[in-house]
Amino acid sequence: IAGETQEYPTFHDGAEAQKVVDAVEDAVRERRWVVLRK
Repeated sequence: IAGETQEYPTFHDGAEAQKVVDAVEDAVRERRWVVLRK
């Protein structure tokens, strides 16, 4: 492996994925679209 790329998810990746999961749960519970921001 010659580059500096990571081949596995980081804590930050997991935290970002959790934001999406939380937004989906909010959308289902509140029956509305939820806006995700970076």
